[in-house]
Amino acid sequence: MATVVLAAALTTLWCIRQPARRLAVARWTLLVLLCAPAVALLTKSANVVSAAPGLGLAEPAEECHCDVSGAAAAGRMPAFATIYATCSGLVMAWLAVGAMASARLGMRTAEAPAPLRALLQRVVADRSRNPRLRVGGVTQPVALGLLRPTIVLPDWFVETESEARVEAALAHEWAHLRRGDLWTLAASRLLFVLLYSHPLFYILRGRIRADQEAIADAEAAGPSGKLAYAEALVGWARRTSSCSFGSSLGLLGRSSSLCKRVALLLDSDFRVEPACPRGWTVAVRVSAAAQVIGLVVLASTGVARTGLSALVPVTPPAVPHTHPSAAKTLGCPPDSASPKWPGLCKPRDLGCEAVAK
Repeated sequence: MATVVLAAALTTLWCIRQPARRLAVARWTLLVLLCAPAVALLTKSANVVSAAPGLGLAEPAEECHCDVSGAAAAGRMPAFATIYATCSGLVMAWLAVGAMASARLGMRTAEAPAPLRALLQRVVADRSRNPRLRVGGVTQPVALGLLRPTIVLPDWFVETESEARVEAALAHEWAHLRRGDLWTLAASRLLFVLLYSHPLFYILRGRIRADQEAIADAEAAGPSGKLAYAEALVGWARRTSSCSFGSSLGLLGRSSSLCKRVALLLDSDFRVEPACPRGWTVAVRVSAAAQVIGLVVLASTGVARTGLSALVPVTPPAVPHTHPSAAKTLGCPPDSASPKWPGLCKPRDLGCEAVAK
């Protein structure tokens, strides 16, 4: 299900040029992916009964046609599940280390001076949503905190950069906080625990990050300061070390990503939309709801399980054999035309309903 949803989303994103519209599609794709585990559980529970064919009670027989070859194939599934769960645990541990590093960052910072707080109030139009401003502990400006939004500036940034550049950096970080980019990042990290090995999910995460930075760059540069802001980005990137904590400015990546950001920023023939049109947002929400409903319908009707069963390797036919001691307690079909049970014979004293359960 994740492959189908991701393939459809990436195909749609490839056809859209505006970052705000792409970001709207990507965010609702994350929401659909968050619903996929519940739909998968529904698929399993809805197909348990349909997996067991209707059987009539048969008299005990000495010769049993039991399909024991399926037991070996089914025995490999716990091994794969163990490997998957172990890797998911490692991903959770890695995310926990990052969360602790973010928590310790607050202890290494200090309250910003009054001139910087006044500059932030000038950037933030809504005084009721005024974030905290701290200084120190990082090498590049960074925005963090879901419940308590905070902007952290490095010491060298405050001492050497001009007021115009500091204001541009604050506008960039405030754009991330105002648009809820940190919540989108949190949702992608939550899904990363389940989809850490999916290549399409990595492509989606990279696309989300690039679109977030493009919109924040456009808001920070303003209508007439694109060239000056592009020069500031290049200068800040030169001072970024590979071992720094992280940055919402997005400077801790490959140089090709920074080149694409600067090229998009200086493109005079293309204007980045500051927000997604309302009609587009409604269409994306309706499409996401339709995807979730479609997955639920497929799960409840058993179509998903039927389609996945075609991918299971065909096991060799059952070979007739005898159970001298067990034939008296297990009701095994006497003829080869009876359905095969993978690895087990049907108990004689249990009806079809009990066996299905």
